[in-house]
Amino acid sequence: MAQLVKFNRKWEINTKEDYDAAMEILAQNDFCAEMSDDFSVWQREKEEVRHQRAMVNAQAKAKGII
Repeated sequence: MAQLVKFNRKWEINTKEDYDAAMEILAQNDFCAEMSDDFSVWQREKEEVRHQRAMVNAQAKAKGII
């Protein structure tokens, strides 16, 4: 089941499993954002997903996970 976008979510990435789970949730969030009927909601949700992906990737890279 797809998950709705949660704004200001803070991720704690310590393992490859954490990274994989976060990326799966963010893929589902992105899918939900695509379903929005309101363009401004779509924009905000897509930007939030991009921001969270960047946060997850930065943590994973800093810890040598990816």
